[in-house]
Amino acid sequence: MFRRVLIALVLSACACPRASNDSNGPEIAEVEAPPPDTRRIPDMTTPADQLSTAALRHHELVRIRRNFGDETFQIALDAWTPVEGGREITDVRLWWVRTDRNDQRGPFSEKSRKHFDIDYQRLAPDRWVARLRSDKKSYDFLVELGDTGEPAAFATVDADGRVVPHCRVHSGELLARKLFGAPIGIKSLAATCTADDGRELSGDLVATEG
Repeated sequence: MFRRVLIALVLSACACPRASNDSNGPEIAEVEAPPPDTRRIPDMTTPADQLSTAALRHHELVRIRRNFGDETFQIALDAWTPVEGGREITDVRLWWVRTDRNDQRGPFSEKSRKHFDIDYQRLAPDRWVARLRSDKKSYDFLVELGDTGEPAAFATVDADGRVVPHCRVHSGELLARKLFGAPIGIKSLAATCTADDGRELSGDLVATEG
């Protein structure tokens, strides 16, 4: 199962006025409310206190900052699990988080989607892959349930030249390639993570061709 999305991680760095959103930040898509669906949080602007419902429990897995653009716009990798039921991850999503609006979430706009891809693949009821593609590179997050039943995000990380697979990612920072100070592409996705042996590491997600 795939959903194509593209965010203006680079082009949204410019502080251009936008009538339908914040006047100094990336665009957030305006989406009409869909019919109620107890199995999924609607992909629309959502206050933080509405990310969990009577049926779904919200989990913020990773918060990704950017070294360009409006710093109040960050990216969240979120997951949802059923309040009642077996071992399952109901949904995962990468979308905007507004730190100046109490961590309100919002989808990427159509204009934003022209600049990079996000794919989601459900591997099993309790395992997903969220894949970010840009500049012919792919950064993969494996989202899976742990022994405690809580979801977590894992990635292969290059920590000082040592490649560490299945490192649990806690935070990230998207770093831009720049030309004369202006962002023109994605240089790397830095992360802090915990290796399977308990080591706390910092490094870059290993990108694959994609």
